[in-house]
Amino acid sequence: MNHLYQHFRKEEQSFVDQVTDWLNQVDYQYTPYLTSFLNPREQFIVEAIVGQSDAISVSFFGGTTGTERQRALIKPSYIEDVKGHYDIALCEISYPEKFSQLSHRDILGAILGTGIDRKKLGDIIQDDGRWQLFVDASLVSFLTLHVTTVGRTTVSLIEKPLKEAVPINEHWQKKNIVISSRRLDVFIAGGLRISRDQAKQLIASSKVKLNWTSTENVSEDVNEKDIISVRGFGRLTLLSIDYRTRKDKLAVEIGTLLQK
Repeated sequence: MNHLYQHFRKEEQSFVDQVTDWLNQVDYQYTPYLTSFLNPREQFIVEAIVGQSDAISVSFFGGTTGTERQRALIKPSYIEDVKGHYDIALCEISYPEKFSQLSHRDILGAILGTGIDRKKLGDIIQDDGRWQLFVDASLVSFLTLHVTTVGRTTVSLIEKPLKEAVPINEHWQKKNIVISSRRLDVFIAGGLRISRDQAKQLIASSKVKLNWTSTENVSEDVNEKDIISVRGFGRLTLLSIDYRTRKDKLAVEIGTLLQK
């Protein structure tokens, strides 16, 4: 197991153990295993570990094209991938659009306020005031019964076919930059084109989240598929480390999703 740990953060080791248990279950029982919704970094870890086995494969689906949070279907390689295997449902929020405005934060709070695990909830998406969310299909009845308000707005949840999901309008912009290291402050400075002191101040002010968890560790290394959220700026991700320059710097490809 130690040979796996060396590729991931210490705090990710419990998730690595969990993924290994999933693979063992699939290998011993010859049956697929469906995970809860995973963030992009977790998906990367699953894919990296499954990739070491020829007998097991993995595929991901989050309800529609372009979702960020997706479920993984880990299965013997000979089993065909079918979208129906993912047990994902789409719910649309019905509310008085002319008189009210909803926000992602309030919707997430209303959903989690029912007591369900965040891992059972996929992306929350919207298009021109139309809000939808992907959930574990087993929770639809529970949520339609218990989610009746978002903030101060009276709402109701209506299940819709997955094919009626609104388009996801978030498009990551790819670009290539050169940075001196993978340190969080260095990466933010390079990705946002701000000074390193500004990046450090953002981190120290608790305005930065690494994979949805607040961090004040400026020296934390950024790994592939990490999502860095910077309040007031947007989000960054490390897509790949391409090569080292002659001056021993890193040429990397990053993705940016900046606030307008």
